[in-house]
Amino acid sequence: MTDLKSGRILVFFLAFTLIVSTSEATVFAQSAPQISAIIILDNIDPEVWFSVGVQISGNASEVLLKLYKAGVSPEAQDSLEEHYTFRWRSGEGFSEVGPGFGYIDPSKSSVSTGLWTFRVKLDRKASPGNWSVWVSVDGSSREFPERFKVNWRENIPVKKTESKPPFFENEWVKENSPVFGPSGSGFDGYAAYNPAVAYHNGVFYMFYRAQASHGGPSVIGMATSTDGINWQRRPNPAIAPTEWYELGGGCEDPRIVKIGETFWMTYTAYDGTTARLALARSANLENWEKVGLAFRDTSLWTKSGAIVPVKINGKYWMYLEAGAGGGDLYYAFSENLTDWTLGGVVMRRRGGYFDALTIEPGPAPFVLQNGIFLLYNSLDAPLGSGGMMRVGWVIFSLKDPTKIVARCEEPFMRPEFSWERTGQVVDCVFAEGLVRVDNIWYLYYGAADMYVGLARAPVRERESLLSVDTQEEWSIGSTSGNLLIKQYGGIELIKLDPIGWWKFDEGSGATAYDSSGYGNHGTVIGASWVTGRIGGALDFPGGTARVEVGDKDILEGLSGLSIVAWINPRSKPHNGEIVKKDIVYLLRVNESARGTTAFMVWDSAGNKYTLEVPDQNFPNNSWSLIAAVWDGSKIRIYKDNAVRLGEAPASFGRLNSNTNSFTIGNQPGGGEGFDGLIDEVMVFGRPLSESEIKILYSGLSEVKTSGQWISNWIDLGQTSSLEFLEVSSKIAQGEEVKILVETSLDGSTAAENTGWITLSGGVEKIPLSLPQTRFVRVTFSLRSENVTHSPSVSSFAFYGQAVPIISTTGNPLAVQSGSVLLSGFLEDLDNQETVVWLEWRPAGGSWSQTTKRTMSWREWFSAIVSGIMENSTYEFRAVAMDNNSGKVVMGLVKTFVADFTPPLQFSLISPENGSHLSESPILQWQATSDEISGLSHYEVWINGQNVENVTATTYNTALGENFYEWFVVAVDRMGNRRESGKFIFYLGNVQPPQISLSVSPRSRTVLRGESVTFTITIGYLSGIKLPMYLSVTGLPQDSSASFSQSSGVPSFTSTLTVSVGSNAQAGTYTLRLTVSGGGKMWSENLLLTVRSPAVFVIENMSLSKRRVSPGEKFKVYVWVKNVGDETGQTTIKLAVDNVEKDEKILEIPAGESVYVFFTLSIDESGTHTVNVDGLSESVEVVPSGFPLWVVGVVIAIGGAIFAIFKFFLIK
Repeated sequence: MTDLKSGRILVFFLAFTLIVSTSEATVFAQSAPQISAIIILDNIDPEVWFSVGVQISGNASEVLLKLYKAGVSPEAQDSLEEHYTFRWRSGEGFSEVGPGFGYIDPSKSSVSTGLWTFRVKLDRKASPGNWSVWVSVDGSSREFPERFKVNWRENIPVKKTESKPPFFENEWVKENSPVFGPSGSGFDGYAAYNPAVAYHNGVFYMFYRAQASHGGPSVIGMATSTDGINWQRRPNPAIAPTEWYELGGGCEDPRIVKIGETFWMTYTAYDGTTARLALARSANLENWEKVGLAFRDTSLWTKSGAIVPVKINGKYWMYLEAGAGGGDLYYAFSENLTDWTLGGVVMRRRGGYFDALTIEPGPAPFVLQNGIFLLYNSLDAPLGSGGMMRVGWVIFSLKDPTKIVARCEEPFMRPEFSWERTGQVVDCVFAEGLVRVDNIWYLYYGAADMYVGLARAPVRERESLLSVDTQEEWSIGSTSGNLLIKQYGGIELIKLDPIGWWKFDEGSGATAYDSSGYGNHGTVIGASWVTGRIGGALDFPGGTARVEVGDKDILEGLSGLSIVAWINPRSKPHNGEIVKKDIVYLLRVNESARGTTAFMVWDSAGNKYTLEVPDQNFPNNSWSLIAAVWDGSKIRIYKDNAVRLGEAPASFGRLNSNTNSFTIGNQPGGGEGFDGLIDEVMVFGRPLSESEIKILYSGLSEVKTSGQWISNWIDLGQTSSLEFLEVSSKIAQGEEVKILVETSLDGSTAAENTGWITLSGGVEKIPLSLPQTRFVRVTFSLRSENVTHSPSVSSFAFYGQAVPIISTTGNPLAVQSGSVLLSGFLEDLDNQETVVWLEWRPAGGSWSQTTKRTMSWREWFSAIVSGIMENSTYEFRAVAMDNNSGKVVMGLVKTFVADFTPPLQFSLISPENGSHLSESPILQWQATSDEISGLSHYEVWINGQNVENVTATTYNTALGENFYEWFVVAVDRMGNRRESGKFIFYLGNVQPPQISLSVSPRSRTVLRGESVTFTITIGYLSGIKLPMYLSVTGLPQDSSASFSQSSGVPSFTSTLTVSVGSNAQAGTYTLRLTVSGGGKMWSENLLLTVRSPAVFVIENMSLSKRRVSPGEKFKVYVWVKNVGDETGQTTIKLAVDNVEKDEKILEIPAGESVYVFFTLSIDESGTHTVNVDGLSESVEVVPSGFPLWVVGVVIAIGGAIFAIFKFFLIK
């Protein structure tokens, strides 16, 4: 249980096994295992490890445990994110499955006779409230509704190293000149840059990209140093092009990581056309063995691989760049370091940030105690066009390397010196080598693609009593005024940074001025000045009325977009444009006269993405705020106070760019005019948050803005002395940030405070002269005189003596006669591991100890103690010893009276399930237990009624003819309950149900990605009419099944729909259809044949000639194969220099190849690329001289002319 006011966690065991009876209509098959669940915690903080025990009668090959929000069925939860599924499978052990991001610790999960213990925790997506448990054992399942509560604790003490880099950003010091560069001759005569560095046996080893000439192919050179500054160059490259995929461009940009006793190098193999990530390895850094390409698909464009040096969740992980031209950061994974699988995007670019254009990983990551620390290199615009290559950092989760824990707001390294700003490229620092030597970081980086630079900084592994620096931690407080919590942590005022802002406050004239500062002023055509929603506005009467801004580069090619405007339509004519830059983005009402408001965006390839919502959301003759947002993955439309009207997928990296004019209220030239008033049009080069939209809706101050953040009372764990407070803030002229710290001994009443302290900006350490305290509360006040800028606070941390927090948790759980399970909970704010144990004693006696163990931060722990006497009183407590100080901390002493009660293991004996009896039976069951029972009684339940409570394991019935379902519940003296399985029997002339089962058809054929149906008819034959339940097994992978009616009382008909996934393997499957009810079961086998649709691959292409004259015809031969199971048509397109020239339509039977040719001629001289659906060949068009026969003819004609001339001359 969680006390939200104090933040104390009172964790307790449920001292019984949780059992929930099924409904009256539910009947378990006789072979089904008896399933129950033990929930270790009642109130759960999702980020705390806890245990769920699953008890099963008999053995199992697979156990599934699902935790899900109460009130929704387990099946319905499968389509939602808010459920967490864990699995144990024989031979594989414990693992996480399903879309929910829960975590399981296999090393602390276990299987013993009849008991599976899952050691799990949830994540921050788990919403507060009642949660349920669902267990499946080899296909038999059981649901336990509302079994525990999720409560977020108001205090979240987090270790500093979880979400901050191991350095202070302002402590990096660069060398004033390069520490390494080109030699002037040989393979590295022109350039030496982008180094990977390893430190081994007291020696620095550098592996750098080397070029002999400008733009020439690259090799990887090697140098060594004993001090990291003065280097000895090796005469020959360490890695040089030898493979087909390296020839043409060479070997570039290495990264190095040590895993075990082996050094692994990733480098870019470039053939002049495609970059491919390659691998090499070495035992000593001197001799390197090429391993080959990281990805088997040689068509993938990949580079810049940074490998995490440890296995996580059974896999190795790598961050890399994927796709020509760069963009977002990707991840890949491998089980053996040689064969890699490309995952998806792990970190996206951010519009308006230093990483808006491209993200490329830097050196191999370092694994911190609570995260994966990665440096990355980023561009905000192309080099040479105002962009800069700079270095930032990000920290990923150690539990899930695809999840971001924290990310920098600004780069910590940028080009400054002339040799960093001028070279083969301009304005470029590119980090690739990071080593730690003692307590100093050595960061080696490429400068302007010419030199190697070095920056150094002290290692700062900060260990605070408490820190707040991620978005989740800032959420422990509340905001007021115009204050926002930022995406990656921190608080700031709303920061209006539009790239276009047309207020329409001019009142007259032909110019609508841009207030963003970017000069995107527009010409007013046919619109009139009127009073608006805020100040002035423009009245657009349709027709050709518009504001013409023109083609502005800053308004296109964006990696994020928001359009905001106040609109007051009179009517909604066809395609009434609000804002438009055609084939880049547009926002309009009455799309294609369909009565919908539409938001459209186009990617750089010209593909359109559209979202439409009903026009009625924006009523006529009324002001409404409309906001359209694209965040790189989805487009959304909002109304007024950030009411989301709809969203649609739009996943791509950058908006299109073209020469089309940006217009407001119409399209260029008119014809799609808005009819009504428009005011305060704003365009942002980033996605706005819903909080920002709300603030825009509520109105903005033109002069200044302010806001506050105040935390809840934060529990430090025990009374502690605070030495100082560290605050990181950014403050410009005209801005102010103040902080107030309050203390409390009880978490409710303020005792002392610091008074308001005005911050100066940067990282500040503020000494504290407060008395010892248990709780603190922090208030920040931010103010700015310019709405386009904002002060911000990214983190704060309290420092002092770190001590463990230890809690004695719950009531002891009886595990067997004379033995109990005691538990405690550790929340250690120190980064060091802590020794913990439990102590117990008879009331007033001497303390005994359990075995001591070393644990990490925030964990539940337990131990079984024996020699406990029934009905005797005992005390126990949890104890921890801090490894740093040696200080011992004890939890509260708790008292319990030993009462060895159920859970019992028991089962029903007779009458057997499904029996047909002639007289009323004696019910019998068997109870077995290896603990003192402490039993109060058994409840006997027949047909949903508790008919009797007994202490024996038999019950005499006096029943009439009928159908009966019965079970037993064991109840102990503390009120704990355990339910048996359910049996049924038939008495007298009541006969068991007999049904007929028919299926039509019994076999079907289906293509992958499609669905088929079977008609199931269940007929009543004889016996009692009872509900029947339908199920099906044996489905192909990635497939699902549903029944139009999954249960009913015969006779009835149901349609079984089988949906085959697109990833299902082709072949014939035997589906097992089962109908069960009344203790009986009927089955039929169905055949499902899965076939692959027509799939076409280009096997080969060739040219009849590779060197031709202008206009000379030659042939292009193409071999195409249908690798699917069905005959189909495909269109083969031929292009020259990416310009389509011809196409042919082919119909190809399944499994067959066909050959087709194109006849082609090219008039323009030079080398041209002929492309057919991804395959390409080069052809050279060369002008030819006159052939010899032409020369001969010319000479003959000349001779004849000369002879005729001479003849007439003589005449």
